[in-house]
Amino acid sequence: MIAAHGFVRLSEDVDILVDPSPENARRWIKALARLPDGATRELVGEEDLFEREGPYAVRVNDEFTIDVMPSACGHGWAELAPYIEARVVGDVRLPVLGLEGLLLTKEGMRDKDRADAAVLRRTLEALRRAGMRGAAPGVEGRSSSSAPYTRQGEEP
Repeated sequence: MIAAHGFVRLSEDVDILVDPSPENARRWIKALARLPDGATRELVGEEDLFEREGPYAVRVNDEFTIDVMPSACGHGWAELAPYIEARVVGDVRLPVLGLEGLLLTKEGMRDKDRADAAVLRRTLEALRRAGMRGAAPGVEGRSSSSAPYTRQGEEP
């Protein structure tokens, strides 16, 4: 979620990276069924969908479109999970991919991914020059804080 980091880019959908286990699928199916149209209710009982169908996105068309993905740009949940950090959006604390993790998901050939990657690289470089950290745990330069940097008016 690039917007959670303060970058504005119009998007047609919301991408959600999920642990592909059936137990977790049960949770996100139930949670998304609370949306106005309840579109994921038809997935109840299909919690093994990623095991059966592979690591492909599940598109949920409700009041807005959500792509539920067990991987992004060839990077699976297990590889991207260490890059997850908490961000506050409005009054809600959300787990989102940090900048380094987002950069990994922007390795595609789409113009908008290349543009996002350029912004993310410049931002990461500026943070490093300023002595701030934006990398994932275990990646050189990572701060031990759960919020690698803060923006004006944002709590760490």
